[in-house]
Amino acid sequence: MSENLCSPFYRIQVPFPPSITADEIIKKHLEKGVDNANRTSNAFLIYRHAYNREAIKFGFTHKDISRSASKSWRNEPEYVKNHYKKMETDIKLRFREKVPICFVNSQSKRSVRKRRRIADASMAKINQISPTISASSLPHKTMEWNHRINTDVTGDAFTATLSEDLALTYMAIMQSLPF
Repeated sequence: MSENLCSPFYRIQVPFPPSITADEIIKKHLEKGVDNANRTSNAFLIYRHAYNREAIKFGFTHKDISRSASKSWRNEPEYVKNHYKKMETDIKLRFREKVPICFVNSQSKRSVRKRRRIADASMAKINQISPTISASSLPHKTMEWNHRINTDVTGDAFTATLSEDLALTYMAIMQSLPF
């Protein structure tokens, strides 16, 4: 069946304008628990959904139509693609009206990785300012650490505002990391 579907002789015609509406897509996203407008469908995914509807009418499975949907999208005229792109922006705007606030799950792997990247970048900045501070010594909040953070390479004390800023930045980073 996939041979027929990928052949140039067989092409599923997606109706234009599409039979799928923005309300249907928004409803599906809300049912699936999508809580961020940036995670809504893009223009191709909306097209593919309409394409799947047509292909299923002919008895094709989702596995069979995966490659042909992409080929069909590439062959669509620009005005059709622009219509789906306009539909995409409309969905995002209407979705934001229904779900105006996006909460970040601070325990998700993505959030933890982002905090670690921020901490690594901050550590690099601290090490540029004071190379005597090693990464292994920083997690230990001791008097030695306070002394090291307050002195530069020559042993001279930093200005009070700079050392306080560094210490506060470090403390904020260390408290946000799940050790």
